[in-house]
Amino acid sequence: MRFRRKQVLALMFVAAVASCDGDELPPGPPPGPTGPGFLAVVLTTPNNNDGALLVTLSGGPLDSIRANQLTLRTAEVGTNQYQVILAGSPRDASVIVRFWVPEVGDVASYRATLDQAAARGTYEQLPLEGYVLSVTTD
Repeated sequence: MRFRRKQVLALMFVAAVASCDGDELPPGPPPGPTGPGFLAVVLTTPNNNDGALLVTLSGGPLDSIRANQLTLRTAEVGTNQYQVILAGSPRDASVIVRFWVPEVGDVASYRATLDQAAARGTYEQLPLEGYVLSVTTD
């Protein structure tokens, strides 16, 4: 009986392998966007009273920095490096900045760093713990 069970298991294994088409692999994830376009910086904030942010963008060539519903000032501080001042009331988990790049597929090489945060109204410096900036495809 033990020998018969091994034979049945072996036949089931052979049948399973034979039913697989070895020429095709399961599809991988779809390719990401490529070519020129905009990347977005998403803010996660621990505060509900942000009034101003100083952000550094870097990682490669970039241009046409834009902000939605926030006052924006920019300064080029190095090769492919910009400091961005944002004033207003940014919302948590929202896009605070968009910028143009020649290849959106290179999103992983771009960085957004929060240098300073200030409270709305008083512009008192806020601790940076808990803030997260993420660069994503737009």
